[in-house]
Amino acid sequence: MTLQTAPAYIAKQADGVTDFQHPIELMRNLLAAQSGKRSGLFRYGDFNVTTTGSGMNVNVAAGSAYLHGVESNTQGGYFAWSNASEVLTFGAASGSTRYDTILLRVADNQYGSISGAPRAYWSVVAGAAGAGAPRADSYFNSGGGSYNPGAWVRVADVKIDPGDTTISGAKITMTNQYIAAPGARLLCLSTARPSSPVLGDSIFEVDTKLSRVWDGTSWVLEGRWRSVNTLSGTAASVTFTVPSGINHLKIMWTARGDTAATATSMLLRVNGSASAVYSYNQILNLNSGSAAAGSLATGQTSVAIGALIAANGNANRFSAGSIDVPGWSSPHATGLQGLAHTSQADPGFGLNQYVVGWIMDATGPWTSLTLLPAAGNFTAGSQFIAEGLA
Repeated sequence: MTLQTAPAYIAKQADGVTDFQHPIELMRNLLAAQSGKRSGLFRYGDFNVTTTGSGMNVNVAAGSAYLHGVESNTQGGYFAWSNASEVLTFGAASGSTRYDTILLRVADNQYGSISGAPRAYWSVVAGAAGAGAPRADSYFNSGGGSYNPGAWVRVADVKIDPGDTTISGAKITMTNQYIAAPGARLLCLSTARPSSPVLGDSIFEVDTKLSRVWDGTSWVLEGRWRSVNTLSGTAASVTFTVPSGINHLKIMWTARGDTAATATSMLLRVNGSASAVYSYNQILNLNSGSAAAGSLATGQTSVAIGALIAANGNANRFSAGSIDVPGWSSPHATGLQGLAHTSQADPGFGLNQYVVGWIMDATGPWTSLTLLPAAGNFTAGSQFIAEGLA
């Protein structure tokens, strides 16, 4: 097609001879241009799928979506909208696990034979029993086993196990993507980022609360990542799972232990590893202001980054500290290095300061960092904050 404009912007000609023709593809391509040519939902929560709690049924919330056509590069796309929730029913369980798929579809007889009138509708497509995975996208496109002319968007996959008579919420996986006008930030799941991104595309992952931008090769983290864990009860350890793209990791904490002692050691592990791969050099500054000689330890199963006030220490006192890891993104072939500082303030036995340089002799990538007391648990009220810079 040659260059055209939508009828909303051109008045009908008075002479009755030069009336403009406005094919429906023009309006569909207007929608395509406004949506970035991506299928998806408009707002977070649109068409959210939840269990009904009875029978092989789920509930689909109200919402709106854009469905980009799969038939040709001139097709454009379709708007679908609902102001009421609907119940969808699944087939009986099979002899082995299968993954059924919920599709929002538009049937368009301009591109082939359809059953019934052109329309938007919900489709529950049964998965292959025993396949171990949902149907591939190709199954819904031309030549696939569940092809219908028009357009479609995958909204959710549902696991059906042998013997199931109801569908629990734990078996529903939302797979939808969201749309936004070009230049705007797209909502998505970290497991369902936009396909075919273009340079400069920006996303916000609703499950991880992280923002990323497409640099032409990968989704690069934007700005600072932050996670806070304030304990409401005791915990044997605290682990931060760090998202990809973090170059500099920092952990800050105030904590207390519950073991029956004045203090216990605060330990650090990376990737949950308890192998003898840690070495550290600890310097203790006593409350008198004098500094003790460095204490070197090699081949350890954790790093002792300082002392943690415990049950027999002064009531309501918490130790505090921070950990810096500049090379979290594994810029080197092997090895991870960091620096820790701990303050153990207790009027009963003084103010002690610990500075610890440590090395983990292993190969990355690094994905998590764990803090734990050498004995007992962290108490309620202990707080741990992780921050990362891209």
